[in-house]
Amino acid sequence: MTTKTQNQNIENQIEELHTQAVNKHKQNHLGDALNLYLQSIELNELQSEWIYANAITVSAQIGNYDTAHNLTTKANRIYTNSAEIARASGIFFHKINHLDKAIASYQKSINLDSNQPEWVYAKLIDLLIQSKLYDHAIEVKKTATQHFPQSKIINQQLEQKIHQSSYAFNQTQKYSYTAEEKQQLLSSQARETPQDIEHCVDLTISELRRKLTDSAIVERYSILLNQLLCHINEGKKKWMLMP
Repeated sequence: MTTKTQNQNIENQIEELHTQAVNKHKQNHLGDALNLYLQSIELNELQSEWIYANAITVSAQIGNYDTAHNLTTKANRIYTNSAEIARASGIFFHKINHLDKAIASYQKSINLDSNQPEWVYAKLIDLLIQSKLYDHAIEVKKTATQHFPQSKIINQQLEQKIHQSSYAFNQTQKYSYTAEEKQQLLSSQARETPQDIEHCVDLTISELRRKLTDSAIVERYSILLNQLLCHINEGKKKWMLMP
């Protein structure tokens, strides 16, 4: 009888802590809210999913990453297939810039329950774009459009971002080379360059010689022509002077 009474008292105490924590959370007193959530978990680790989810989210928001990490580990151990826990885990991993784990967590929450808030889809798509996983981003965007057909963020802003980012990525990939290809290209250029330079020099010298030869011929021809004209003119003068 005493055990039942004690358990009931603990349950009542936990319920009161939940109420206070939610009120503090709504008032944006996040530090106080987190302390209340943690107190309820200390009384009984087998809390509802939403308690862990809220505690993980709040601790990540205020930068208490050690607490967020411990709660995430504990919650995922207790609730292996919880969309709420997966969503909260995504927030935490996103905050500490573990993008792969954030993507996996957000995707898991959608796989477990596709009726996620709009921001979950938006965050996942944005992270996939950042990670250059454009095909995956397009697939998530298709699912998101089914749930949020009027969403400007998903159907306009993020769609445009996918196309712009994927186009820019494809352009850079088009002209990129592997390390082996770069080495082969450099080796090829090294082998060809001396011969090419020598060939160009030969052409330049030959061209110059030809021009000089042509110029000498023209000059010589001009001299001979002038001499001939002089002889002709002298003959004319002599002829005109004759009676």
